[in-house]
Amino acid sequence: MAKGGLLAQERTFAAYLKTVKTWVDTHPSEVLTILIVNSDKLPPMQWQAVYQSAGMDTVSLSPTSASLTKDAWPTLGETIDSGKRVVTYLDTQADFTQLPYIIDEFSNMWETPFDVAEASFPCSVNRTSSNDPTSQLSLINHYLDKTVTIGTTTFPAPDTDQLAVTNATSGSGWLGVEVQTCIAAHGAPPNFLLVDFYEFGGGSVFQVAANIY
Repeated sequence: MAKGGLLAQERTFAAYLKTVKTWVDTHPSEVLTILIVNSDKLPPMQWQAVYQSAGMDTVSLSPTSASLTKDAWPTLGETIDSGKRVVTYLDTQADFTQLPYIIDEFSNMWETPFDVAEASFPCSVNRTSSNDPTSQLSLINHYLDKTVTIGTTTFPAPDTDQLAVTNATSGSGWLGVEVQTCIAAHGAPPNFLLVDFYEFGGGSVFQVAANIY
């Protein structure tokens, strides 16, 4: 999953999406999920303009309704066959009636806590707009932060010293362990694994994902 707190500069995002579109076109058997953190609370039609400029609207999946249960989503095979192989979620300001391929995140999935600074990763439901998260897709925020202070300002930042551990397959605080925690707590593995710096761990992030199903 690609996650970005994308800036309001449309040209920057459009350039990124053009690169993504090239990748999608050259990998016809792949499905790509994009999660946009809409920190600037941009309206749906502003996203439409950028998607259209990159040609991404032609390959983006529009679900049958604004909110689907986890069992109602098309399978990977069905998604590939449809040609609509990009699934985009927006964490705020999505509007199905205006732009159905920019999908509201929290009416369709729940997330675990984010910006955590200790490595227990309990796989608990933290953010959702649903009264029944058991019917939703799920996403785990498996990245470890540390507290950084500059002057009088304190904020979370990635704990890069722990990346090889955090992204690993087994052991305390490791990605593979949180997946197993989710299975024990919710009866199913998470649908999405969101990590920082996936390249750390010698491919362990992909190994964990491949072992889920």
